Amino acid sequence: MTFFFAGTLNLYLLGDKSQDIEIVPGLRLTNDKRIIDRVLSEKIIPLVGYLEYNNLINCKAILYYNYTDDDLKVFNTENKIEILFVILNWIDDFLKNSWLFKDNCMMADIGYLITFNDSGTEASSLRLNYKLSTSENDEKEDFCLSEDDLRKLVDDHDKIEKYLFEKQSSSMRFMMEKGYSRIARSLIFVKQAREARNLAYKISNYCSAFETIFSTDSSELTYKLSERVSFFLKDERSKIETFKALKSAYSIRSKLTHGDVLSPKQINDIYDIAKVTDEILRLALNKIIWDDKLSSIFDSKNEEVDRYFEELIFE
Repeated sequence: MTFFFAGTLNLYLLGDKSQDIEIVPGLRLTNDKRIIDRVLSEKIIPLVGYLEYNNLINCKAILYYNYTDDDLKVFNTENKIEILFVILNWIDDFLKNSWLFKDNCMMADIGYLITFNDSGTEASSLRLNYKLSTSENDEKEDFCLSEDDLRKLVDDHDKIEKYLFEKQSSSMRFMMEKGYSRIARSLIFVKQAREARNLAYKISNYCSAFETIFSTDSSELTYKLSERVSFFLKDERSKIETFKALKSAYSIRSKLTHGDVLSPKQINDIYDIAKVTDEILRLALNKIIWDDKLSSIFDSKNEEVDRYFEELIFE
């Protein structure tokens, strides 16, 4: 028997009844105490250590799965670290896409893969080498999800990953390859923003995510991009407020990339700028991703994107 488990950080599943939901094929998320006690039995203490065991059993939810020999054949390797790497990348994709639902810093802790058989016990561990934070640099805010929220998040994640698979733009490929989806590349920049500990770097990555989707050349970049996003979200937000917000974000990004310093006002406002930029980007990406026509346009050639904005702005 081989089983995987990992604790979660900054996740709270709401509701009176326990939840146990498959988030991707071969990986489940649960806060059911009976399941957690069964997965995290005391026989794993010598393998993970008492302090880590105590940390695990006090998690509000864990990720887990029991793998049969046939299940393990899917990984095309017997190397347990390589298998853990694949599983953790599945989790990483889920964490990446969860941002579309809400700004959050939900994390997976150390992942373990343990095999008990007649010949003995084998234990391996691996972890994602970064920490996530919210747009305001909070690293401990709970991501509160009802059962309906979680099921929607799982369903949305499945749709996004199927789309990116069809576009040959999975997270396992290099994002700078020709033909890689703009949408996928933009989501990776969002992920890098969430990993950044410095708010200026966070804002800079948000700007790169905007450019990936909305920019087709570098001329008058700040003005043109701010204008495009403002018109694109004109039904959801005030155009002038969106325009001003992105201009503020780009001012910080410019000073960061050129080694300049921020004014006292920019330092005072930087938390609000990061939060609003994050909100605008989420609104724009959700609008694109859940509209097949828009997804097709923004994942097409630059000329098609330019044509779309010419019609939108000068209609």
